[in-house]
Amino acid sequence: MEEIEQTTDKHFFTRLTIAITTDNNPRSNIATGLNMIGNYCDCDRIHIIKTNRGLSINISHEWCNRGIESVREYIQGKKHLSHTDLQEQLNRHDHIRVNHRDELRCEELKEWMQTCGVHRLVVFPLYNRFSFSLLCLSRHEQKKEWEEQEIDLFFDLSAILAANLEKNTILTGSMNRIQPHTAVRIS
Repeated sequence: MEEIEQTTDKHFFTRLTIAITTDNNPRSNIATGLNMIGNYCDCDRIHIIKTNRGLSINISHEWCNRGIESVREYIQGKKHLSHTDLQEQLNRHDHIRVNHRDELRCEELKEWMQTCGVHRLVVFPLYNRFSFSLLCLSRHEQKKEWEEQEIDLFFDLSAILAANLEKNTILTGSMNRIQPHTAVRIS
């Protein structure tokens, strides 16, 4: 059974990589990728959250499943959360996993999750040279807990997305240098 899942995941990675790298519109590539990830991984919402100077955050990309409302406006400009438990989890496991929001000791994150209707959450850093971003995947009430296989899959997906975001930043810079009078913005 595990061999079938690995083969399925490999096919998904191939389709995802092609989808986010072949179109000339990097913004729509990321949107397509998040849609594919959300449907494949049974998520309700996916965000790419960027940390700005001054430690505020904004959502650069958002995908919502059918019937799930956007929370982009609610999150834009909020203060970056910093809590010892979350930092330790990120340092120890390279991700943050919340299987039950009611068990959180970080009241700010618990309140955010309640307001957004999120019961389960997993967050991965998107490592790239140009910015600090996070991949945030969430599930609402009555959804299953995050499993280890999913966490491994999300780790690989975060690497693919981070590489694509970095590529987009480099392309934007190159295009701006080539066409100094034409503003091109990819994010």
